Amino acid sequence: MHKIFYYYENVLNIFCKVRLAQDDFSLTDMISQTFEKFETLAAEKALRLTLDMKGNLPVTADEARLGQVVTNFVSNAVHYTPHGGEIRVRAYARGRETFFFIENTGKHFTEEEKEKIWETFYRTDKSRSSKGTGLGLAIAKNIVELHGSKVFVYNTELGVQFGFKI
Repeated sequence: MHKIFYYYENVLNIFCKVRLAQDDFSLTDMISQTFEKFETLAAEKALRLTLDMKGNLPVTADEARLGQVVTNFVSNAVHYTPHGGEIRVRAYARGRETFFFIENTGKHFTEEEKEKIWETFYRTDKSRSSKGTGLGLAIAKNIVELHGSKVFVYNTELGVQFGFKI
């Protein structure tokens, strides 16, 4: 475990030293393309998907890095939503900021879990047989913060909602 911890701590430290590209791209297109990658799994689980994106949503950010964040959030939503559940995506611009939210059917997080969920190696359900490392959300948070912004997690009527602004 020590070797794994050391390796992933180094990976996160590298992110702290990364220079971000300044690409102009459509967040709407990125979200749509990301969901295409998870179409088969979502269909196998009979998930209902709602996309509510206001316009093209042009952003200037590191496209590859932000793509990691969107992919992580979508992957988590698809994997952790129970069979027959629902995933709702909302993205919009307000002033100079663009917001992305993904909400899915699932169990609520405790206040402690909401605080710790962004930590390296933290997993809310230690008994899950998932192959995840507990790094995805920590890396996503780091990427968004490198862009000078922040991530969100909320309990909702449906389940849970993750998001970021950029």
